[in-house]
Amino acid sequence: MPKTISALALGVAISAASLVPAHALSLIQPAYETQEQAQTSDQRGYPASAFAAGKGEEATPNGYALSQAEINHVKWCATRYTSYHPTDNSYMAAAGTRMQCLSPY
Repeated sequence: MPKTISALALGVAISAASLVPAHALSLIQPAYETQEQAQTSDQRGYPASAFAAGKGEEATPNGYALSQAEINHVKWCATRYTSYHPTDNSYMAAAGTRMQCLSPY
């Protein structure tokens, strides 16, 4: 008898819970309040203009923030060393240590 009552109570609870709309239990908030806000910022909340070349770093006429000499340096190092990382201007030497790339540019 107690098993029957427990099973009946569980059945009623599940039936009652299924009647509640699914969105009523959602805790997820919308990412943006307006469509305009979504188009003027990236996913972290920064406006798109924060990543454009501006007052902090003027873009060159070709659209790059690097000079032609810097671009040539990166290209030279990347072709000479397959392990070259342009972010820190280093490559993996034969001894296993990272060395700074020195190019003719």
